[in-house]
Order: sequence, then structure tokens, then C-alpha cells
Amino acid sequence: AAQLAGLHALAVDDEVPALDELAYLLRADARIDAVSTAGDATEALRQLRNGEIDVVFLDIRMPGLDGLELARVLRQFAAPPLLVFVTAHDDRAVDAFELGAQSVNPAVQTYTVFTGSWCDPAKQADAANSLLSQGADVLTQHQDCTGTVIKTAEAKGAFTVGYHYDAQSLAPKGWLT
Repeated sequence: AAQLAGLHALAVDDEVPALDELAYLLRADARIDAVSTAGDATEALRQLRNGEIDVVFLDIRMPGLDGLELARVLRQFAAPPLLVFVTAHDDRAVDAFELGAQSVNPAVQTYTVFTGSWCDPAKQADAANSLLSQGADVLTQHQDCTGTVIKTAEAKGAFTVGYHYDAQSLAPKGWLT
């Protein structure tokens, strides 16, 4: 995959320590040339008016317009920026995931299967096969044992995405992130 470089990032978070840390981490990344910050959605929209932002790192919960609402506004831009959600709140994670994916491909649809277990390979394989048989082409998961879904997807010619772990060794042809 091509490496992104020379990006102008906007970090948006209402909590100053979190915003400062995120900006610090982004400035340390060689792919990022410039980092702007905003403490709320209104300030973010002001900065986004000039169209020079490539990617927005966005908190979900903020006073006023929240991160998910801001993401929906950004989707209406002629050239919307890429979205990356950064949050400690998991109750809206599926919505955030879908909006982030739609910032890359507006046609993305998200379907969720709950296995009721953090690690049950049989349930994971059943869930993955069910989604794949319905036409899913990319899977992700939030479980403690990830190998089953990743390997099942690659065996069926589908892709997987994830976080906190590089699964390239499990699915050399099917791992996206």
C-alpha cells in the first residue's frame, strides 16, 4: 500500500490534556507535515473552511456539536477529509467506525454480530462466515483472540482491519491496517 505523506492533520478534542497529547503524537509522525488543533466542533469547522486539512482526528463526546455529528457534516463537503476517531467512549464506537470508513468509501455499510464472548473461535468463525456469505468484503472485530476472524476472512478472499495489533503475519494478503 502506498504510504501517505505530507498530511495536514486537525486534532479535535474538548479536553485540553488529551488534545495536547494527540497533537504531540501527530507532530512526531513523519507522515504529518502540519498539525492544527481545535477545542470543539465550531472551531474545527472554522479551520476546515479553507480545505487544507487532509485528515481529522476527532473525539466523539464534546459539548455542542459532538464528534459523530461533526463527521456527518464533514461528509457533505465537496472534498471531505479522512476521519480517525480517538475516544475512550465505546458506546458509540460502531457509529464512529462506520463514519470513519465512509470518509474513505461513502458506500460503506456496517453490520454488527455479537458473539457474546471475548474469545470463542467457533462463534467467531460462524459470525465471520455469516457476514461473508451475505457479501461482506471487509471484517473487523473487538475481541481478545483475533486470529480466527482474520484467517477466515483471508481464506474467503476478504480483508480485515483492526487496531492495536499488526496481523500482517496472520493474513499477508488480507490485512489492511
